[in-house]
Amino acid sequence: RIFAPSEAPDLSGVRTKGGDYDAAALSDAMGAPKLVGDAVEHYRRHAAGLPAILFSPSVAHAETMAEAFRAAGFRAVAASGETPAAERDAAIAGLATGAVQVLCSCDLISEGLDVPVVGAVILLRPTKSLGLYLQQVGRGLRPAHGKTHLIVLDHAGNTLRHGPPEMPREWSLEGRKKRQKKDDEAPPARQCGECFAVHAPAPRCPECGFVYPVKSREIEHVDGELSDVTSDLAARFGKHIPLGQVLRGAGDADLALIAKVRGYKRGWVQHMMRERAARRGAAA
Repeated sequence: RIFAPSEAPDLSGVRTKGGDYDAAALSDAMGAPKLVGDAVEHYRRHAAGLPAILFSPSVAHAETMAEAFRAAGFRAVAASGETPAAERDAAIAGLATGAVQVLCSCDLISEGLDVPVVGAVILLRPTKSLGLYLQQVGRGLRPAHGKTHLIVLDHAGNTLRHGPPEMPREWSLEGRKKRQKKDDEAPPARQCGECFAVHAPAPRCPECGFVYPVKSREIEHVDGELSDVTSDLAARFGKHIPLGQVLRGAGDADLALIAKVRGYKRGWVQHMMRERAARRGAAA
């Protein structure tokens, strides 16, 4: 069960370093009092008492979060790669015994952390890395007696960025050119506006049952007639001719033929007609 904020944290001022967000700047961005308070409140609301691992962007942030959870009455400790081995092991073991309810961690991914009873993960470290995101969530996916599901409290917006962890993905050992994902590319996930649960695209929210409204598509009708894409049309409107040159010699009635010959997406004709109409209005 995944819950994410209605708005992802603002990371516009966080620079990228080594292919991921810069840790120092990230810690400042994720340390806002409201965000810290929301993390505590959402744990209380959705996972109170469950053994949980919280992922922080820095050691200082992990300590801040542990203090916030302790102030709210929860048994929380901070641990990182800098923590002495005996203290770190005791903190991890505390999750299994109940001595620790929330382990606020930083840089523990490489330590082989394996506590099957973990029932919740709290994501406060935004990442561009799909692998790191899946590793973090995976810490709570170990099967255990009586455990039916994992609760993911995603304050970092990683599930909206990368999609639900159970989403089918293609993996390969063969090298291939990496495709750069655009920042505005639609994520492979859907978020319910009623309960803020995140899930794979579906017409109904599996968490609260909310049925998403279906938006009707308005179709604009324009006059025209069907024509064959002949060699003559290809010679007049083909992609080898600069578009500006094509448009200068074409009237509105020719736009549909241009779109067909050049393989433009649906909507291009209407866009061009609106643009031309606006220019004519400005000239008048």
